[in-house]
Amino acid sequence: MPVRSAVRAVVTDLDGTVVHHDGTVSDATLTAAADLAARRIPLIAATARTPPGVATIGSLTPYLTIAVCSGGAVGWVPSTAETLWRETIAPAGVDRLVRFTVARLAGAGMAVHDGQTWRMTGAYARQRGDRLRGRKETVPVADLARHPACAMSICHPDRTSDELMRAVTALGGGPAPTVTYSTTHVVDIAPAGVDKSSGVRRALAVLGVAPADAVAVGDMPNDLPMFALCGVAVAVAGAHPDVLAAATVVTSCIHDDGFARALHALGAVDGGRIRRPGCTACGPVPA
Repeated sequence: MPVRSAVRAVVTDLDGTVVHHDGTVSDATLTAAADLAARRIPLIAATARTPPGVATIGSLTPYLTIAVCSGGAVGWVPSTAETLWRETIAPAGVDRLVRFTVARLAGAGMAVHDGQTWRMTGAYARQRGDRLRGRKETVPVADLARHPACAMSICHPDRTSDELMRAVTALGGGPAPTVTYSTTHVVDIAPAGVDKSSGVRRALAVLGVAPADAVAVGDMPNDLPMFALCGVAVAVAGAHPDVLAAATVVTSCIHDDGFARALHALGAVDGGRIRRPGCTACGPVPA
């Protein structure tokens, strides 16, 4: 693994990269985050989570300088709860997506977030309602398009995320929203031109850091835009094949503190609290 001593910012995906399925964060990751703070290296989260969803990660949130939320649509400062920006899909655009989904994806569930509340259909509530964090309510399909949406989610019990993405990206008749995914059987939809790259670029500009001086860490296709933006792109072991192919560095998996290991190898943090030996599930730890 190459050594980079002039890291000026670290950008990380959350779920599957530093946040485990049970919502916990390892001691090594928290120690690395604290070390970044001590060295005055900003830590930016780039996530499909909304601000309330980020706030639930109580152990990590205090170390986040900026959270790029809702796939890039919202910029949020955890320490002050300030919203730096919020991009939205207009109600007409939400309505177009809703009508398309009802017509083409029978059985799909839909949810929209207006910056304050998740509004979801009954189908979404049954399939994924427990995954949504923060304020949420179940509403009739007709009510989904009553407000602008900074994020929209479509799930289906039988369609893969790739199948859903192909279906939604075939929608015409207006500005094409950004469609991506970070888990199975669901796609995340952001306003046209908005993705993790656009959000991370805005966050880095606020901090006065050039993208070339930032390290991005991730595991799923929605991380690819920020991989292309940042100077170093780190994939955790077990990441989606497209993410592994796009990475400049591959570290060990989340269960083996891959985030902390990569930052230590890049010279951004020390190696305290990293577990040894390496995880047998993800193979040898990269040198």
